[in-house]
Amino acid sequence: MLATFYALIIKSPDVEDEDEDAPELNDNEEWMHDNDLHSVDKLKANQKLHSLPEPPDEEYIRECRQRRFKEMQMNAIIREIALYLFFLYIILAVGYGNRDPWSYLYYSDVEETFSKGSFSDDGYAMSSIVKSGDVYDWLTKTLVPGMIPEDRYYDGKKHDFLKGFVADSNSYRVGSPRLRLVRVKPEKCLMPIYKYEQECRMDYSMTDQDKTTYKIGWQAYNSSDPSSVAGEYWTYKDSSITKGYPILGLMATYSGGGYTVELGTDKTEALKRIAELKDNRWIDKYTRAVIVEFVIYNTNLNMFAVSMSTIEFLPTGGAFPNYQVRVFRLDRYIGAYTFFTLACEIVTVLFVIFFLVKEIRVMKKQGVKPYFKEFWNVVEFVTICISIGTIVMFFYRLFISISLQSEFSSNLHKFVNFQYAVYWDELFMYLVAIIIFVNNLKFLRLLRFNKRMGMLGQTIKYAGNQMAMFVLAFSVIFMAYAQLCYLVFGRILMDYSSIITCLETLFSMMLNKFDYQALEQASPFWAPLVFFSFTIIVTMVLINMFLTLIIEAFGAVKYNLDRQKNDYEIVEFMMSKLTDFFGTTAKKDKPMTQFSYNEEGQIDGNADVLKCRVETIVGRLENYLEMKPGNKEYWNTLQKMKTTGRRRIITSEY
Repeated sequence: MLATFYALIIKSPDVEDEDEDAPELNDNEEWMHDNDLHSVDKLKANQKLHSLPEPPDEEYIRECRQRRFKEMQMNAIIREIALYLFFLYIILAVGYGNRDPWSYLYYSDVEETFSKGSFSDDGYAMSSIVKSGDVYDWLTKTLVPGMIPEDRYYDGKKHDFLKGFVADSNSYRVGSPRLRLVRVKPEKCLMPIYKYEQECRMDYSMTDQDKTTYKIGWQAYNSSDPSSVAGEYWTYKDSSITKGYPILGLMATYSGGGYTVELGTDKTEALKRIAELKDNRWIDKYTRAVIVEFVIYNTNLNMFAVSMSTIEFLPTGGAFPNYQVRVFRLDRYIGAYTFFTLACEIVTVLFVIFFLVKEIRVMKKQGVKPYFKEFWNVVEFVTICISIGTIVMFFYRLFISISLQSEFSSNLHKFVNFQYAVYWDELFMYLVAIIIFVNNLKFLRLLRFNKRMGMLGQTIKYAGNQMAMFVLAFSVIFMAYAQLCYLVFGRILMDYSSIITCLETLFSMMLNKFDYQALEQASPFWAPLVFFSFTIIVTMVLINMFLTLIIEAFGAVKYNLDRQKNDYEIVEFMMSKLTDFFGTTAKKDKPMTQFSYNEEGQIDGNADVLKCRVETIVGRLENYLEMKPGNKEYWNTLQKMKTTGRRRIITSEY
């Protein structure tokens, strides 16, 4: 048996025998080797034929395909993240280039100079203004000394090089400061007040303000009377003449026109004009607001400070000052970072064009309606539209800055209104801030392949319906408390003087920021009732219900991870590639194997295949040993095998 096993499986004859015609096989027979062992040429040809690899296994093909898909996804994610980070860096450089860390400190310095009067010996704070007479004190003691300081001497010599600088000696006065007054029309008082006073001042409206021309002291002016002369400071000027724009105050929005007074650049002349205004009651009972406008420029920081402060005289009586100064940079192409800033702006424009073309192609491929059904597509489309508007606004702002600089250079002693440039600069920065905000949030989309990050969006989506109903119920209860607080405390407390301020105060109360003593002083009965009921119902019950909905949704999403796309394997694959690149140890991928067919002299590494073949041959040997001696056909076949050298496997039916 051992000799037969070696002869059939292992032996490789080196002797070339006679080549005879191969006998025909019966139905129960098959050749063990399909080659002539005594023919060297045929033997080599058959060995070469059997050494060719067979088609790979399906499992091997599937593993290769999955690995290739992971590599493609990894490369796409890396390219997307790299491109996104570069674009984010560029827009951050553009955004921060329009703001300076010194802006707040410069704003504080301007406030100390013109609002608090810190640079004047007898400075009068703007916040101390409570009546019309206080306005003149603030103008003569704070504004004029701050804008047009006294001549400065050192070692008995006058410093002419500081001429034109304000009191802090760092900012340069751009033109003349200007006062602009808006008035309301005199109207008849309503009953029963009409019995005691015939004329009253009503609420202000930009469409129904006083635009009448008067003589000095607000006396009636008759244009047909040659002896009647209109006062210069009592003549109304339209916004097209003043080049002013609406200004938002504490209680109203005021138009760009009004009765204007330019104080000039000489201190004596400025004080003389203020005295004339005071003597002729320029601020009277029909004055609605006085707008203080001036522009200064800090040469060290290359920054402008534009004042749009208002002093409002409400129908309730008294004066309400509102200090407003805008600090901004008009010309940004100055200094060491000029070319860097310009390069970032050019690259930003190229990125916007690239993203626009990309989204147009995606829209054509998907269709308009399917495209806008995807949330991130809508975000991308809106961002591109805002970016295009920002680019247009940037060039228009550049045109405004050039025109303002030429206007100031033509007349250094005339007021130059920078209000228009301030508004465009603020609007430009609002859009840039929105673009930066949205692009920072888009980083969540880039982390979508992370399982934990994906749970955030899925949690909100899972709890969407329940949260919508909760928000509806919360809004009803919250608005009910806002109306209650407005009606109860609005007439006494500033924080509850309107519905909007009530909402803001109640939101602060939810965060444990409140002034209970002020509520109690306003209404000892309603204060504890409103405060404690709001704390229990809103802060304790509703907020905890909201957190319960979020926790429940998070638990459901965490338990069923199939709700999100299963892309987190990409992270493991990327980490394995990264560790392989640096040569560190990492979790190895499952080896991909296939059946291999080796030439003579090589060992096949697949033990299962070898075991199957051995079992087949042993079974057939057992059939051979069980053959009966009387079967002459099989014995004759064996004799032929010995003479021809061709081996066959004989299967017996017995």
